[in-house]
Amino acid sequence: MLFDDFLVLRADERMPAEAGLSDDDLFESAESVLRRGAPSRTAEAGVALLRGKKLSRARLQVADGTRSWALVLDGTEMCLRSVKPPKPEAEDAREREKESLDALFALSDLLDHLYRLFLAERLSPRFREAVIPSMGEWMLAKSRLGAEEGGADSAEESEEP
Repeated sequence: MLFDDFLVLRADERMPAEAGLSDDDLFESAESVLRRGAPSRTAEAGVALLRGKKLSRARLQVADGTRSWALVLDGTEMCLRSVKPPKPEAEDAREREKESLDALFALSDLLDHLYRLFLAERLSPRFREAVIPSMGEWMLAKSRLGAEEGGADSAEESEEP
């Protein structure tokens, strides 16, 4: 799975005071829309997360063998906003329809499997012991990188992608 074209991060709660951020830092914008390159790897993503924003929407590429789907995942409601399935290869219209439906069922199974993997990781003791600290280190490193490059404030801000 790849984060493809854009990420939308939205603030909905105040961060704890011990995060060391001022109110101005926390609420310069309620929403950050990141649209360049690999947005999940940018300094802006780390800074937005460090400032208390949460992923609300993301465009993803999901692949399984030779099939690939492009989709928009709404993280707030845990639903798909759009799906572009693989192009059917059959000549016959009925067969193309069957291939399209099979591809949607396969995507559903794949997303269910990925969610089960996520829950197993998220609910494991290892998550609190190892994953949360490494996520914090990643956000701080991205924040420092953004400050060094002057890119932390260059995220495109908007209401909708």
